[in-house]
Amino acid sequence: MKKDLIIIKLSPIIDTIIENLQLDLIHLFNGIFEDIHIIENSKGILKKYYNKHRNQYNASRILDDVKEIGIKEEYYRILAITSEDLYTERLNFVFGVAFMPSQSIIPESVSAIISFKRLKEEFYNLPKNDVLFRDRAIKEAIHELGHTLGLKHCINKCVMRFSNCIDDTDEKPARFCHSCLKKLRKIMI
Repeated sequence: MKKDLIIIKLSPIIDTIIENLQLDLIHLFNGIFEDIHIIENSKGILKKYYNKHRNQYNASRILDDVKEIGIKEEYYRILAITSEDLYTERLNFVFGVAFMPSQSIIPESVSAIISFKRLKEEFYNLPKNDVLFRDRAIKEAIHELGHTLGLKHCINKCVMRFSNCIDDTDEKPARFCHSCLKKLRKIMI
């Protein structure tokens, strides 16, 4: 299996936003992913998991379908992206969710999903800020991809620190701490 990252757009997102994210991820995950590709999703995954009472989409269920696409297509890692609001059964909202790799010998594709909805200042009735949005988007993408590579939440000043609110995302750096980098190197050997 080629070690590529596939970015799947699950809802309409401006191309420059995805292209900027792709460039940032190429730089940050150099040596981990051989290549990063962007594809459109035409299967309508989101529609199946819309909860009209919450006006949100079930991230865990979406991720199940995304993982199945990855297994079928033999993708190494998948990052699904949406502009819709996400939740899980345990959390009122999530910036993202990821499957961690299992220890099984069965080839699998490991996937993550992030939502841009709550990363935008406009969600909080504040003026648009493209620089802040790009910073938040890359942090959440790195965080969830870190999970797909086997990293757990971290208590250090690290991108793997859990974000309970947007302020938590703003406070953490867009990089792994020394401890997580060390774990990542061991995982990737």
